[in-house]
Formats: sequence, structure tokens, C-alpha cells
Amino acid sequence: MAEERTVEVQLTVTVKDESNVAQAKRVVLATTTHDQAVALFPQQIPAGQVNKELVLGGMTGAKWVVLETDFEVTVKLNQDTDDGFPVKGVMLIQSESGITAIFVTTGVNPTCVELLAIGD
Repeated sequence: MAEERTVEVQLTVTVKDESNVAQAKRVVLATTTHDQAVALFPQQIPAGQVNKELVLGGMTGAKWVVLETDFEVTVKLNQDTDDGFPVKGVMLIQSESGITAIFVTTGVNPTCVELLAIGD
């Protein structure tokens, strides 16, 4: 059995007005334990790439995924036949049942993609 890892997620979202005064703030803290972690360090994916699979290194079910891109991509989870959803910047995805595959489609720009997946 693989060694368990404790995963701590800390996320603060603050909405400020034009005077830089906080109008709303939400702090999310979560701690969980899983036995697999995969880090896909920044890689450049060519422009116009369709359904490029991001390798999860044998992980059978990612429970937490942090995905970061510098240009908008379309992301599909588990199978490449879904419609997908747009991502630009940083996105945190949580799945109770586990994510088995992640596919990205790039637009007109080569895109830097970084991924951190934690699961079982």
C-alpha cells in the first residue's frame, strides 16, 4: 500500500469594490488524506491540440485536481467525448467518485499547462 499523504487546501476569495474595500470574502479550508499525488510541471501544449490527455501517472481516481493554464483551454473529464468546459487561470476541481482522465483542447495559442492531482 502506498504511503498516505495529508492534503491541505486553503483558498481565500475576496471581492473588492473600486476603492479596494472588501465587499465579500470566503475562506475555504479542507484537510483530507490520500495515497497518491501527481505533479505535472508546466508543459507547453501546441496551439490547435485536440483532446491532449494529461497523464495522471497511474492514478485511478483523482479526488482533487488543481489545473493552471496561461490561455483558455477546453477541459474534459474522464472521457474525451464530452462537451467540456473552458478554463483559463487556476481551477480547483473536486470529485467524490474520482477523475480517471483529463483532456485539454488548446486554442490559437500554445498554452502552458500545470497540474496537481491527488487521489487514490
